Amino acid sequence: IPTTGDFEKRVEEWWDMENGWTTLPFKLESNIGNLNTYNLNPKTEVQILEHNRDWTRIKLNIASSTPQPVLVKFSYFPWWSAHQNGRDVPIYRAAPNLMLVFANGELGLEFKEPAWLNFLYLISSATILGVIFQLFRQQRIPGSSK
Repeated sequence: IPTTGDFEKRVEEWWDMENGWTTLPFKLESNIGNLNTYNLNPKTEVQILEHNRDWTRIKLNIASSTPQPVLVKFSYFPWWSAHQNGRDVPIYRAAPNLMLVFANGELGLEFKEPAWLNFLYLISSATILGVIFQLFRQQRIPGSSK
């Protein structure tokens, strides 16, 4: 299991290995120790069936009869969710800019920020506008009366 210092090097070595899918070069935070690596096929085709304009909703087709590891090149955030046939599919953080899912058939990925985060954006914007207003208010035009 790589440590922080050699993580990128180990992932790169694993990526370039011929039989790289038989072992995973990172520690997963949940128990998937029962994963049967003999059924993993590194040549599994993955097709993007559809996505919205900003890529926050993606539908994939994973051409396999058994769950396969699929690396998704989007930064991992806790607001990503994966769904298949009405059930949640775990998403693992494989690297800073990769997510890993184990699935087959059609898989839906969705990124949805919580409502409270939009509220924080509003508060931040109001604060920035307030600071700008105060800065302009404090500037006086030379020669004008107070």
